[in-house]
Formats: sequence, C-alpha cells, structure tokens
Amino acid sequence: MSVKLILVCKEGEARQAYLNETKALGVEVDVFPSFYEFLKTTANNPYQGLMIDLETQTKMSLEEKNVSKAIIEFFPAIQMKWHAESGSIRNISFGMKTTNVSLKEFIKTECQSFTARSVRLNIRKIVHFNVLLSKDESMHEKFLERTVTINVSRGGCFLSSGRDWSNYSTTWFIINELQDKSPIAGNIHWSVEWGKQMTIPGIGIDFRYIKQSQIEELVSHRSLSI
Repeated sequence: MSVKLILVCKEGEARQAYLNETKALGVEVDVFPSFYEFLKTTANNPYQGLMIDLETQTKMSLEEKNVSKAIIEFFPAIQMKWHAESGSIRNISFGMKTTNVSLKEFIKTECQSFTARSVRLNIRKIVHFNVLLSKDESMHEKFLERTVTINVSRGGCFLSSGRDWSNYSTTWFIINELQDKSPIAGNIHWSVEWGKQMTIPGIGIDFRYIKQSQIEELVSHRSLSI
C-alpha cells in the first residue's frame, strides 16, 4: 500500500508490535513519542493518516490532549491498544466509530483515498478568557451562556459549554478581556456533550469571522504567547 502514516507511541513492546504490522502491510510510518515531538520535527511533511497508542494517549498532559484533538480532526485516525498477554492489537477508528476494525481495513477505507497533507497547526495554549456564548447571531441576553475558553490559538479555540451543540455548525461569542467586544463567529468542528465523556464538555471551533485587531490583541495578550 502506498500510504504514509504517523504513529504516536512511546518506546516499548507496543510500538514494535504496531511497526511489525504496518511493515507487513507495506506502509511507510514516521514514529513519535508525543504529539509535541511530531509538531517540532516533521509536521510540515504530508501524511494520510494517524495511529495513536492508547496508553501513550492516556498519559498525556491536558495541554497535549488538546493539541492531539486538533490533529485527530485533521487526519483519518485510529486508536490502538496492545495486549501483551494475547499478543494482539485492538483498534478503534475515530471515523468509522467501530471497535476492532483491522488496520488493513482502516488504511484501505480511510487513508488510501485521503489526499496527503501537512499539519501546519497553531498550537493552542491553555488560557481562560471569560466568554459570552450564543447559538444565535443576535447575541440576545436571554440566550447567552457565560463560560470560558479552555485553550486558544491564532485560528480558533475550545469553549467550555454545557449545552447540546450537535445540531449546530456555527456559534457567536464575545471575549470579555478584549477591548473590542464585537461578536466573533466560529465554525464548530466538534463538540462534547455534558455527561457523555469524562472530559470537559464544549465545542472546538475555528474563527469564521474575527477582526484583525482582535487577533492582534489575542496574540499580544500577556497570558497567551501565540
């Protein structure tokens, strides 16, 4: 298979097992012990998919987990777990939402048809701006949710929210700490509903409309060197 993938996995038996399987499939793989190492070295190289070791992922810091979410959105991705006792690998594809999908099936159905691309992400920094969040462009006081950002980059942010955003693709919000409090529009790329996962509920967005002056103020903010 003419496919190039990323593997994020710390050194050890699991990593070698994953590499043995990809080698048998004729897949080219670049290996990194963390997402930070990936971004520091070859993030500008084009790839067609992402493999993540479950144990490596569970031991990440909160900030690295936020970085990983952005990269998982960027590529076809599969989570892998090595069972040393049985000598087997269990896979979960983020796209297929199916357990025990084979690596070969993941590559064939999701990676081969995916146009290789590089990340070029702005790493999001953990910073908690106070935010007025709305599902409606009118920003009516009655429907505002008072919340905070969990992380922010030049291109977007993760906003904490206890509301259900599953049927929405756009949101509007005001960042209280900015001098210019014009509403900012964001495209919602993913959401986590309250009570569904053991993680912070909210929405991951890219800025759809934001003034250049607001971007400059975000970039220069003392809490956020982005």
